[in-house]
Amino acid sequence: MSDSHNYVVAAIPATGWRARYKDDDDTTFVGPIVCWIVTADGSVEPVSVDCFGVSDNPIESSNFDRLLAPDEADDLETP
Repeated sequence: MSDSHNYVVAAIPATGWRARYKDDDDTTFVGPIVCWIVTADGSVEPVSVDCFGVSDNPIESSNFDRLLAPDEADDLETP
């Protein structure tokens, strides 16, 4: 394996985890995190899927606000 590639080595279910996003008018909305991917270097990243089936890391989205654990309410104030 080349050092220039960080391959995905595992995927773990993310049951109950959500990503919260903020619109331009400061309203928020949430979307499910479907899994966590584990890469060869040991890092872990969330994965979300939109209504078109496109998956991405929600943290990289410009309107990402925060991750919500399964027991967290989605109406929390932004820290």
